[in-house]
Amino acid sequence: MTLETRRERLIYQGAVPVIAAIAGALAATWFQSANIDQAQLADIVRLISDPKLSADQKIQALNLYKEITDRPWYIMRNLATALGFAFMWAVGAAAAGGYFRKD
Repeated sequence: MTLETRRERLIYQGAVPVIAAIAGALAATWFQSANIDQAQLADIVRLISDPKLSADQKIQALNLYKEITDRPWYIMRNLATALGFAFMWAVGAAAAGGYFRKD
């Protein structure tokens, strides 16, 4: 096995899958954070525009709504899961390609 072959294996079986998976995970996270359900948006607008509620009540209701929907943590859990899957997939691809095999 030559040095060039080892370098190619390192790049194509190690770096490329990890970079591609991380890019995919970041794109999916961005899409999820940008994609707000119309019903959720209508709930927030209705809550903010309610004249019966004081400013403190609106802030408290928005904090409660955030806890109920759990959207920021949902996005972070998906990103962490995708990155963990990317790492395991890259290790599996490298092992299947013989990167860890000794000649």
